[in-house]
Amino acid sequence: AKAEVAPPETATPLRPILQSITPVGENDARLRPEISIPIDLQRRLLAVRDGLRRIGHFELLGLEPTDDTRALRRAYHVASREFHPDSFYGKDIGHFRQVLDDLFRRARASFEFLGDASRRRALVEVHEASLAEQRADIEAEQRRDAEQRRIKEEALAQQAAREAQDAQDARESRDRERKHRLRDRMNAQRRQQARSHAEQAEAELAAGKYAGAAT
Repeated sequence: AKAEVAPPETATPLRPILQSITPVGENDARLRPEISIPIDLQRRLLAVRDGLRRIGHFELLGLEPTDDTRALRRAYHVASREFHPDSFYGKDIGHFRQVLDDLFRRARASFEFLGDASRRRALVEVHEASLAEQRADIEAEQRRDAEQRRIKEEALAQQAAREAQDAQDARESRDRERKHRLRDRMNAQRRQQARSHAEQAEAELAAGKYAGAAT
């Protein structure tokens, strides 16, 4: 027997649809607690069957659109095990046998559809174009965010510069006021001294002390 080889780490990842689908409501009349399929799985199987018309081929197989045929086969094998009625061989699964049969046939049809390289490539190109558009939108949004940050940073820098200039102007104004007050005090002292000298000179002059008055 051939040894089973694990897929490489770079293999296209699988995301089985039963894990990603939103299940039907807990009160759905089609649920059967008495059968061998767990209720949560019943809800998910019904949700997939209800959405078959809008679920794409790749999505049903749990794959992002890809040209990786090995990943496609691996995804189909996983889906086959999940949807094949024989997975519950010998167990009472009631009307879910038909549900599983519908899902299995659709999974096989999707695998066969994607086995055609031209049809598969068309879906992959649509997906790649969508991804490119999303990347372009993200990059445009990042550029807008960067521009908004730049404008905001410039505004903050300008505000900081204005505040610094205002603070500098305030300091210079206070310095001028201090200088003016100092000058006024010095002038007042000089005027007082001048009046005192004038009074002394007048007293000296009245006393006939002309030299002292002149001094």
